[in-house]
Amino acid sequence: MEMENFKATLNKINNEHNFIKCSDLEQGKPYIVKCFKKIDTMFGKRLSVVLNDDDLLTLPDRYTNEFTEEQITMYNDKNSKTKFNLIYNEKKLKNGKKMHVIKFE
Repeated sequence: MEMENFKATLNKINNEHNFIKCSDLEQGKPYIVKCFKKIDTMFGKRLSVVLNDDDLLTLPDRYTNEFTEEQITMYNDKNSKTKFNLIYNEKKLKNGKKMHVIKFE
């Protein structure tokens, strides 16, 4: 029975959110930020946002250490009237690589 619970938990996680990358977002389109989450990854803690249709987007590293758990909890509070839109764009760097540019409004 223990393995059945384990399997059920794995399946629940798969159905909870649709994991997406920045490159999956349409450039210039506003996405409603439902909530912020700090999640554990194989690279350590990362800041993620849940967007419109329960899409979970892990933000680039530069965002992770900027927000405290208290700030995240305040934003996620159901009584909070503050809600942001996330707008994604790409910027080409001089070396030819692309940088993810994320703006919150």
